[in-house]
Amino acid sequence: MQLSEFDISVKTASISFLIIIVIWASFSFEELFTPECEGIGACFDYDRRMARLAVWDIQWYSEDARHFVHFFLLKISDLVFGNPKVLPLVSSGFILFLTFLITTNLTKNRLAGLASSLVLTGSYIFYNYDTSVTYPSFWTAFFLFAVYLSLGSHPKSSIIPFIIAIPAKAVVALYLPALLLFMGLTGLQRKSTILLYCIAGGVGACALVLSNTIGDGLKGGFLLFDRVDPLAFAVGLWDWTKLFNDDVITFYLLIFVIAVLIAIRKKPNAMAVLSMIIGLIMVHPVLLGFTGYDSWDYRFLPVVCFVSIGFGFFVKYYPEVIEKFKTLGKSAKSSSSYHVDNEQSKANSI
Repeated sequence: MQLSEFDISVKTASISFLIIIVIWASFSFEELFTPECEGIGACFDYDRRMARLAVWDIQWYSEDARHFVHFFLLKISDLVFGNPKVLPLVSSGFILFLTFLITTNLTKNRLAGLASSLVLTGSYIFYNYDTSVTYPSFWTAFFLFAVYLSLGSHPKSSIIPFIIAIPAKAVVALYLPALLLFMGLTGLQRKSTILLYCIAGGVGACALVLSNTIGDGLKGGFLLFDRVDPLAFAVGLWDWTKLFNDDVITFYLLIFVIAVLIAIRKKPNAMAVLSMIIGLIMVHPVLLGFTGYDSWDYRFLPVVCFVSIGFGFFVKYYPEVIEKFKTLGKSAKSSSSYHVDNEQSKANSI
């Protein structure tokens, strides 16, 4: 049996995933009881988040729409568990589970799903923010849930978590083109779902434009496109790599996964994952060139998730990938030998 045809049972996959979750949670659990940041003047965002959380109530929606979902869930975590970090930890666990489910769905291979979850736990970006109150992962969880639902039998329902993800993190609105292309490349009939997303996106764009032109807009701002800077956009096409300075392993894995997906581009859903990775990365230059926002490493968590999903494709199609790389190596070697022989022939003729 070829490795691409090998799989494990549902029972084995469930037990293995549970082991992964337990090991990851055992390392992150103590973070629930340690300060996320310490030092006078060194924790401005964290101190501001905790101060606001202490007095926040649901009426703050009009004051800070961009953080409403985060504060709502953090407040629930604080009231129910006495600790605002509990739900961020649960959210990170849900992200691991969704990464497993999406990979399994796309590759039809549970072993690939386990591999993707295991790779995700090794990411510095994922681990560094898995219990964060300042930059909780709720928005990524909602976005991945939308992706997962789009692969199911009722794809239209995916628009609900996608819409919820936007007030959790406004940048998710810019993921719409990547999501639409992803759905189109998965090969399933989702024309009506894509149309629904387009209509919702159009309505949202019109509302955003109107709120920022004829009105005062939402207090606190909400993804304002307030400039056009071609130079900043051009810089953003390459300087996103600096966001992986603390997560070098994931960065090299990103390069490897892109090469793998290109090598197996004719395999089902490989191009869909590749387009999603590229589409998510392209949000960075858009933010720099057309908004007043900058990118931080935590905003690349969805990219890290899809890199992990892409690694699942490598596990599924390992023999084909190795064969492709060997073929490319032989072609490169033959081409090099041809040029050397050609140069020698020219030198001898002279």
